[in-house]
Amino acid sequence: MRLLRYAALLALFALAACAAARPEPPGPVTLDAARSGQTVPLSVGQEVTVTLPANPSTGFSWTIANQPAFLEPLGGAIHVPDASRPGAGGMSTWKFKVTAQGEGTLRFVYRRSWEQVPPEKTVRWKLDATR
Repeated sequence: MRLLRYAALLALFALAACAAARPEPPGPVTLDAARSGQTVPLSVGQEVTVTLPANPSTGFSWTIANQPAFLEPLGGAIHVPDASRPGAGGMSTWKFKVTAQGEGTLRFVYRRSWEQVPPEKTVRWKLDATR
């Protein structure tokens, strides 16, 4: 009887160790202009949301200038205006998923596509998905 209890206890410990060996990926991370220039640690399977202020009615829009290969886009950009009045600014949002380990820079530029001048704004984050 005592041997049976020890075996059951040992089985419980083994089950607990297996469950702990497969942690869930951390929750989603949001990148914005305030975090530009930072190094952001990520894990495979983690979702990344980029949210930037924009006003497409002026002709300016954010475009991805550099995207690491380990980031998979989850759809295109979504722009949500601040107000219902025409010409209102708002926020543009992109979603990505980390599909592999790696390091790289995610960079966005804010410009008018038809102008041949340097971008009005640039944001970038160094992404570290090596853990």
